Amino acid sequence: MFYKWNFLNRFYYGWVVLIIGGLGVFFSGPGQTYSNSQFIDLYIQIFGWSGSQVSCVYSAVTLAAGLLMMFVDDS
Repeated sequence: MFYKWNFLNRFYYGWVVLIIGGLGVFFSGPGQTYSNSQFIDLYIQIFGWSGSQVSCVYSAVTLAAGLLMMFVDDS
């Protein structure tokens, strides 16, 4: 009866882990992170900063937002 399930012996479960991990990264990333890259050149032009300064400011603000989320209460 189980001889028909021989495909399970050849299935590589690493692809399942890869797909689930990719979906986890996609759904856990805030929307602003993916769209922020569209405006980096504009930030450099307007503020006169270098690319590394824009990245440092964005990293600091993201870290601060992550730390402040501990104080957000839904009740």
